[in-house]
Amino acid sequence: MDDAILGAALQLFIEEGPEGATIERIAARAGVTRPTVYRRWKDRDALLVDAIARVRERAERPLVHAATTSVEDVLEWMTEAIPKELAQPASRNLLARLIGAAPDRPELLERYWTEVLGPRWSAFGVLMEQSSRGSASDATLLSDVVAGALAWRVLVRPGKKSEAEVRDFLVEVLGLLGLEGDRA
Repeated sequence: MDDAILGAALQLFIEEGPEGATIERIAARAGVTRPTVYRRWKDRDALLVDAIARVRERAERPLVHAATTSVEDVLEWMTEAIPKELAQPASRNLLARLIGAAPDRPELLERYWTEVLGPRWSAFGVLMEQSSRGSASDATLLSDVVAGALAWRVLVRPGKKSEAEVRDFLVEVLGLLGLEGDRA
């Protein structure tokens, strides 16, 4: 039942943004009642964050043990998993909806950052420090540069968004940041 609710929440969020992803519509699409949803999630933002996090969790499963993962392994994962994910129209739409929610729903983005993205960036910072490639603040800046460049490329710049093209762009960005490797 949770899978149906999370799937409905994610699809409605991608299709219509936070305004269209109401508890009533999520429940109807999942084939459950509103009280069923509220028994599992205290509010819509909690449900949406869980739905989005679940998608990212599957994609980021290799990073579960970040403390024992080498930077090289993380970079290899990044150049494989991120392009694969961003080549999917649904993933690009999800990213656009998240960014677009910021002006009207800052609490949703804040919660998503606190519960999902922030801990992942922190793990990347630890990896950077352990590898002697920089400090946590360097890792934060690098993460922001990579994420910003990718978001700009897949959401704003016209042109194809194939997996190979996103991978080539990511490898180029990482190389410019001194994090190159033969990952293409």
